[in-house]
Amino acid sequence: MQSCCEERPGKGKKSWAPARTLIHLNAGFVAGVLVMLLVYVYLVVSQQQVAISGLGDVTHVQHRILDKQLVQGSVESDVTHVQYRILDKQLVQGSVESDQKGKVVHNTNGYYSETCEVDGDVRVNGTALSVFLVPTRTGRSSPERREWKIQPYSRKIVPGIKAVTVAQLPDDATAPVCTASYTMPAVLFAVGGLTGNFWHDFNDVLVPLFIASRRYAGEVQFLITNTEPWFPVAYRPILRRLTNYDVVDLDADDAHVRCFPRVTVGVHMQRDLGIIPE
Repeated sequence: MQSCCEERPGKGKKSWAPARTLIHLNAGFVAGVLVMLLVYVYLVVSQQQVAISGLGDVTHVQHRILDKQLVQGSVESDVTHVQYRILDKQLVQGSVESDQKGKVVHNTNGYYSETCEVDGDVRVNGTALSVFLVPTRTGRSSPERREWKIQPYSRKIVPGIKAVTVAQLPDDATAPVCTASYTMPAVLFAVGGLTGNFWHDFNDVLVPLFIASRRYAGEVQFLITNTEPWFPVAYRPILRRLTNYDVVDLDADDAHVRCFPRVTVGVHMQRDLGIIPE
């Protein structure tokens, strides 16, 4: 007969064995799941990095291609400007009417602009917006009158700008009488057009005006047409650096005939906001 407090040998060990086994199995399963999850996350992140790297390489290649296209476009643009300069020189060489009566150089083949250089006894009538080349009394007279229509604005295709008539007279009999005579040359140009913002004010007027007047070192008279009242006021400091004299508004220059030894009609824009070195 056994006592109530007597423990049967081996009963406690048999009851705890299955529980311990289950705990070990659960811990192994969780560890395996965690390992698989870490491997999965690693693979996903690696693939994303590869994809991003590949996309970056593609983007880099695209930028290199775009940069190459831009460089090629810039080179083509420079080549085009050089071609136009060559054409301009050829045109100038073939468009000179010169002898003792004076000289007219008409340049119409510029990409943006056209100009006319008139040397000799040159008379400007602001009311008629005309420039006359008068032959000297000792010079050989032309058999007939010749005329050119010049767009004085730097963009010759812009509408709304009144053209200047340049006339080579056959003799001095029909020439207008000078009311004011100058010893310095003049540059005749127009405002209007696309002006009214800083880009076109500089690109279309001020930079071409600098190109036309820089050789005179301030000893040049500016003749302006199609002007806006605000323009000479707004850019007075710049104009003062280009000329030593007040700008003449031809639109308000009634009953005056101004005479010069040389007049440049129109200004030449070589490129957008730029100058081609000569």
